[in-house]
Amino acid sequence: MIMTSQMHGMAFVVACDSDFENLDGRLSQIAKGAGPCQVLALVPETLHEELGPWLRERHPGVRQVDVRSVSITHVARALAYLIDFHAFAFAGARKAEGPLDLRWLPKAPRALAPWPPGITIPADNSGRSFIPVVSWLATRELLKAVGEHSVSAAPADFDALGRVAESLDDQFGNVFWGSAVAAGAMQVTESEGDESRRRQLRAELAVQPRPLHKGMSVCAVIPHFQCESYLPRAIRSLLQQTHAPDEIIVLHDGPEAPPLDIVRAFPGVTLLASVENVGPYRLVQSLINATRFDAYMLQDADDFSTVDRLSSTLDYGGRYQAELVGTQELRLFLGNEQIAMVAYPIQAHLALAMTPGRPILHPSSLISRSLLEAIGGFAMGMRFSGDTEMHFRAFHVARMVNSPVFGYVRRIRPGSLTTAHDTGVGTVSRNKIWEQTDARYACNMKAAQKREMLDLAPMFPAPDIQLLHLAGPKLF
Repeated sequence: MIMTSQMHGMAFVVACDSDFENLDGRLSQIAKGAGPCQVLALVPETLHEELGPWLRERHPGVRQVDVRSVSITHVARALAYLIDFHAFAFAGARKAEGPLDLRWLPKAPRALAPWPPGITIPADNSGRSFIPVVSWLATRELLKAVGEHSVSAAPADFDALGRVAESLDDQFGNVFWGSAVAAGAMQVTESEGDESRRRQLRAELAVQPRPLHKGMSVCAVIPHFQCESYLPRAIRSLLQQTHAPDEIIVLHDGPEAPPLDIVRAFPGVTLLASVENVGPYRLVQSLINATRFDAYMLQDADDFSTVDRLSSTLDYGGRYQAELVGTQELRLFLGNEQIAMVAYPIQAHLALAMTPGRPILHPSSLISRSLLEAIGGFAMGMRFSGDTEMHFRAFHVARMVNSPVFGYVRRIRPGSLTTAHDTGVGTVSRNKIWEQTDARYACNMKAAQKREMLDLAPMFPAPDIQLLHLAGPKLF
């Protein structure tokens, strides 16, 4: 355990059980890495008589906190009134965590952040790890709110703190989510020949892609369709960014009634709507064609971002001189108590040069306008998989990377484009599209090997769709 930021007012928390041998080693490990921080042992009432004397003998420096049980509700109520601490690091009972940096925890009253295991990011598309988050950082004010509002329905263990906080945020708002950084990443090296070919292809473009950097104007874009219950959280997460986007726009995919009342609750947010249902790629590209921002920050309406997502993606855009930057994923399964960490390769453009995979979580992307202009933008005739189609063209001329920051929380739910019965992964319609995009990928790869001209135009073009202004600042 490595502490790399200020530790004043911080406590480490370990839930006790009857496995004294494991508990002995865990408390020793936590105490060794805690430095000047206090270590708290949560002792459920069923173990008070047996565990109390053992703790005082074996770990006299550990502070015993008696709780009715180690459920989130009882733990939160007990810790919320320890006023000498402002934040807590909840250590999993059996799994060792990776390095800890308190800067992950936002400077807000109700805040939390994952404390990740020592996850290493893969170098390519060959395998993707799904690791449950069992350890968390949380402020005392967040725990106080959890204790007041989460009662009998609370999950049994506090490794589900993220799920409870998400539910709390949906009810009351003002929960700030921090990110975490992977412990390490596997890297691949681009050959001089491939790098030379990319430079040659870029030189032939009518528009030169410009790398992302912090001086750029950024428009945050939320395509919306039947996500009214999730939309407020998505908007709030963009308003909470430590590096604020210049504009936030909700694009409603008509013709159903738009989320007018929801967006009006956020006066600085613009609501635009199409008169027909066309899918997210035509919506987004029509907006890009009508505006002149330097970069576009994508955000699905049923997901949300950590507070430093935009800041970190701009940082890594500058570091890698990249025109498209995604983030690592925190995956929230509907109906499942835990949240998982999902890792994507850092150098996504090199991963795509090896296999036609999907190395970037599209809605976590920040994209340079000039890159989209250089390759013709999104294929506006596609209702789904338009992100994959664009990536398969873009990697030939652009640096596409993922930051090592887990900065995007993705909900897996029924009815989304990737899970719906007619468009979901594994359906006939999606498999057919993937066959077409994979075939185009293979043709361009063969042409690249032979130093022949590539086809980088969108596969399925369509005209812009009219976007009607319904609320918020007018942009055009």
